Amino acid sequence: MLPSDSKDTLLDRATEILAANSQIEIRNLIQSLYPAEAAHLLEALPLDDRAKIWALIPPSVMGEILAKVNQEVGESLLRLTDRSDLLKATENMESGNMLDLLHVLPESLAFQVLESMGVHQRARMEAALNYDPHTAGGLMVPDVLTIRADVTLDVVLRYLRQRGNVPTSTDSLIVVDRQDKFQGLLYLSDLLTHDGSTKVAAVMD
Repeated sequence: MLPSDSKDTLLDRATEILAANSQIEIRNLIQSLYPAEAAHLLEALPLDDRAKIWALIPPSVMGEILAKVNQEVGESLLRLTDRSDLLKATENMESGNMLDLLHVLPESLAFQVLESMGVHQRARMEAALNYDPHTAGGLMVPDVLTIRADVTLDVVLRYLRQRGNVPTSTDSLIVVDRQDKFQGLLYLSDLLTHDGSTKVAAVMD
């Protein structure tokens, strides 16, 4: 959370830039903000100014911001957002943020987002959505990477590169069978230090 004085400074700066109505300065302001800072700013601004800021925020960060604003502001932003931009906003989001966003999305749009996921990720998300977001089950983050034991380490590395990111603090991958049942762990240290032609089954714990 931002310190109170930082939030006040940010709000004063944004108000001044919005009053000048300079699109370039508004864009520069937006590009300088972290998603949490943008969320605090959007919550503090009146509706008209909020709409001006939101219209210039790229879809790639919309999802993270929507996951951080309060429900009332989130609903007002959703009304301002094109459906195609919202779908783009969910691409490459971490599961924790994705889960928060799915709780506030309209049902039809949430269904579209779930449909775009892989089978395993969708199953985890749907299971997590069955919990109230304020319960222990709803607060759990279903952000794990699963692989099969019968593939090579080279295949696993290609999968990780294609994915583009891994959950924070990941030190191992979950090995599962065809029914998604737990089989063991493949530590990243083993993945990086063994020959790429080796099967996961040979080095997993």
